[in-house]
Amino acid sequence: MTIAKLLLPLTVPMMFGATHAWALDDVTVALAIPPAVHDGAAYAAAEELGLFKEQGLKVNVVVFQGAGALLPQVASKRVTFGFPVAEPIISSYFNGKDPLPVRYFYNGVPSQTMEYAVLADSPIKTLADLQGKQIGVGALTWGTLPNSRAALRIAGLEPGKNVEFVAVGALGAGFQALKSGRVDALNFNSSWDDMLELSGTAIRRIAYPPVFQENPGNGFVAHVDTFKENPDLIRRFGRAYTQGQLVCEANP
Repeated sequence: MTIAKLLLPLTVPMMFGATHAWALDDVTVALAIPPAVHDGAAYAAAEELGLFKEQGLKVNVVVFQGAGALLPQVASKRVTFGFPVAEPIISSYFNGKDPLPVRYFYNGVPSQTMEYAVLADSPIKTLADLQGKQIGVGALTWGTLPNSRAALRIAGLEPGKNVEFVAVGALGAGFQALKSGRVDALNFNSSWDDMLELSGTAIRRIAYPPVFQENPGNGFVAHVDTFKENPDLIRRFGRAYTQGQLVCEANP
């Protein structure tokens, strides 16, 4: 299918919709980490091409320090949607906690993307080699930490005792922490590690154990009341976001 044919269904309704005026619904999307090229492009495309507007939406994106910080914003209805990993929501069903009043409606990252990375000349080659080391993460409120700790436990380590997570900040701040020796490894997603490599730093990647590889990553959530009171808002956002992704796949 050519790019022109793919974009035609998206542009035709925009041309017809341009003749109508209506009040746009404000939508705030809370992210757990700053958007990079690979995951922020869909928003940029949907905004630039008027795909959000065609669905009657005005979308704003805000960034919090991890899923642990953004989920209370969705649960209290301060933001419309969130884009967390699954672990914090699942954990709210255990240990006598009250489950968070949120539901997933869009699997944005269907597979495991997290990994450990060390400098290429590091002696660390396996998860077990991280014993006694410090691992950099963006923030200690990241929702990925339960899985990160579980992966280390399978390797025979005990986070907090013989291996430690350290908050180093996202992207460039984290990259510098690894390059300067402040931490021995980074626990970022594979796309961020791609960026580190493309910037000229040689690294070695250490994957999670095989059992983790089919875990889902981030997905969009909304308050349970939104599903009852305004399900069309969810449908319209999902439609425009998907169209933005299709545009980026058709023409990177």
